[in-house]
Amino acid sequence: MQFNLYDRFLDEIDNVIDSTVNDQHLYQAKRCLLDYLAATIAGSSISKKKSEVLLKSLGNDNDKSSTVIGMRIKASTQNAAFINGFNSHKAELDDGVLSGIIHPGGPIFSALLPVSEKQQTNGHKFLLGIIAGYEAAVRLSEAIQPSHKKQGFHATGTCGSIGATLAIAKILSFDRELTKRAVSASAVSCAGSLKALEDNSELKPFNVARASQSAIISTLIAQAEFEGPNDIFSGINGFLNNFSITNDQSKLFKDQDSKLAILKVYFKPHAACRYCHSPIEAALRLKNKYSIDPKTIKSILVETYSLAVEKHDHIEINNVSSAKMSIPYGVAIALIKGNANHSSYDAQLIDQTEIISLIRKVKVQAKNEFTLEFPKKSSASVEIITNKNQKFIEQVDEPKGGEENPLNDNELENKFRLICKSSSINEENCNELINCIWNIESRLNSLYRLLA
Repeated sequence: MQFNLYDRFLDEIDNVIDSTVNDQHLYQAKRCLLDYLAATIAGSSISKKKSEVLLKSLGNDNDKSSTVIGMRIKASTQNAAFINGFNSHKAELDDGVLSGIIHPGGPIFSALLPVSEKQQTNGHKFLLGIIAGYEAAVRLSEAIQPSHKKQGFHATGTCGSIGATLAIAKILSFDRELTKRAVSASAVSCAGSLKALEDNSELKPFNVARASQSAIISTLIAQAEFEGPNDIFSGINGFLNNFSITNDQSKLFKDQDSKLAILKVYFKPHAACRYCHSPIEAALRLKNKYSIDPKTIKSILVETYSLAVEKHDHIEINNVSSAKMSIPYGVAIALIKGNANHSSYDAQLIDQTEIISLIRKVKVQAKNEFTLEFPKKSSASVEIITNKNQKFIEQVDEPKGGEENPLNDNELENKFRLICKSSSINEENCNELINCIWNIESRLNSLYRLLA
């Protein structure tokens, strides 16, 4: 008799929490929280007016149980998760895992924080929920990638929703039956289309918002005792076959020597899609090494892996969302401003003649060698030719923020401080928030007060 894939998967996640988690994993969960809050506060500052309109339309009359990050208001648990989810992905500063082509932090924290606030979860259980959520989301995404992306699906919206559901199930101490119901509800309803990357679309964060909200609704479905399929992952209409042409079920189960998913996370130093980071860093190195004047540049050739080229090679930039997805914009802004941080992706900058002119000199193409190495490496090379036919070339294989070239705690804190400085959070509150996160086991309830 064939084993139940779904049950075995849940057994594995339980085993991780019960016997594998150590201080290193708990500490990394805190780092992920710090980074999530930076990304969400940044996104909130970009979308504040639209978020206020949306929240009013969603209805926010009676339930004020959960904090809407960066807006200093409270809303229902579901509405807070929705708005926080949207804003967590808006600034393109959220964490990710390359092997799963997923941003797990956005949906997991956006769902987990409102529920934890309402239920007054203790800090240690909260950290365990984070680790479980990351483990589930990343394993699932690794099992179906890159087929999932090639079919046009956004793993942050699909696998992220399932990870967030399991995270909530952990902090609420669901038994196996309740957990199966909740994850089944999430799996049959999860969605997320990469069509959201095209044209001037601002809907990519909507996938994260829906995933965050759906996770909460899925747990409510379970508590209302609605039954789901016995094995949601398997069969012709199971999750794996629905969302991929080819998949690897073995990646649902951890090798004895492999690290937990939360340790695979990258943190972004640049406010753009991760696929843009290697080209950005190569451009920054060239600028710093050779003091290249952007006005003297005749052409720029970017070579990178194939998945980074599609939907990221555009030179027509009509809004900030489009800029954050564009390798040409990232390279141009790095050469002109000397950074690609939050302030470099601004609506006023994308219309500047100097930037537009340089963007149009950038060509992006795939290099087979780099494609074959992905996701072990996320390589890119940038070749600049000047008007005097001088040639400068730089290659980056491990952009800053990943496992091989990580952001340290000070760099993560500085990223957070920079975001706070550009928002409405003063220095005193910023410092208290950082201290609260590093001591979240005893200060989780203080976190909500500081964010409200």
